[in-house]
Amino acid sequence: MSISSTSIRRPITVTVIFIAITLLGIFSFFNIGIDLLPNINIPHLVVQTTYPNASPEEVEKQITEPLESAVATVTGVKKVTSVSKEGVSVISVDFVWGTDMKFALLSLREKLDNMSFALPRETGRPTIIRSDPSSSPIMTLVLAPSRPPKGEAKYGIQYVDHDSPKEDIQRLIDLKEAGRIVFKRRLEQIDGVAQAIITGGLEREILIQIEPVKLDALNLTFDDVSSALNSSNLNMPAGSIMKGLFRYSLRTLGEFRNVRDIEKTVVKKNSNGSSILIEDIATVTENFREREGLTRFNGNEAIGILIYKQPEANTVSIAQSVRETIFSLKKNYPEYDLLVVSDQSGFIENAISNVKQEIYYGGI
Repeated sequence: MSISSTSIRRPITVTVIFIAITLLGIFSFFNIGIDLLPNINIPHLVVQTTYPNASPEEVEKQITEPLESAVATVTGVKKVTSVSKEGVSVISVDFVWGTDMKFALLSLREKLDNMSFALPRETGRPTIIRSDPSSSPIMTLVLAPSRPPKGEAKYGIQYVDHDSPKEDIQRLIDLKEAGRIVFKRRLEQIDGVAQAIITGGLEREILIQIEPVKLDALNLTFDDVSSALNSSNLNMPAGSIMKGLFRYSLRTLGEFRNVRDIEKTVVKKNSNGSSILIEDIATVTENFREREGLTRFNGNEAIGILIYKQPEANTVSIAQSVRETIFSLKKNYPEYDLLVVSDQSGFIENAISNVKQEIYYGGI
């Protein structure tokens, strides 16, 4: 009995099956995961280890070779290649296709941790980087000061170093603080966003320059200064008090709030009752931490915000939510500009539009 004859004799059954398939297709179309790249489990890991101020030869002998020997014993390893540069070792590990990469990652981490005793003390802990095409940020945002009305204060800062005006340095420090405290936290609250990473800007740093001559004259050591700073820069609990039916917790506030607090820190008390302060043996200055890179937008320094999504999350819906959040943040913080400079969802939406168009023409 042929399919065609059965279909002719049972039209209702065929119609029900056709409607069911159509409804299933419509449901799948609107609920299927949407992403730029498929979820591919690439059997490749990279081990990166830092060894500050070491030459390539030292890195190869003391870091790369011992780690290569350990890496080669991991189950499923197909090929190991390495590059030793000044201050860093990079080992690429290829596994056989079909290897359980989660198990391979755990095994590799165990082997590397077991080798920690054989590495120099200055060596950083080996970092394992997994090759994942979907691990790239789905959106890149830029945070910058709002453009002032024409004729008012300057808008952007092209470059900042330690010799730049304090106003420019403070503006970039404040900009990064705003990005970290306000914008990053708000963006990470969006459903489907795994992480928002801040790039660029400046981080505040307090520099204490100790004068060794004065230190020796007062019979002090660097450890004495370090201990004094650590013990003074603390907020500690101070018990509690009862007032009626309520108990209130008390704490002492000792954290440094400014440079002056650090300068007045007591390092040692003399037998005659006098005190040796930080300002007696050192110069305390406020500046910014040395940075390894910077972020620019339209030729001026700015803050970059990289948006990463959670696995299996819908890139298009997340991008739409991010744009809605950006609109809300701009209304609440008009002194800042938050702009989208790259967005993967645009490529995805274009691809979906092409698919819809082909379905339409195919149906005709």
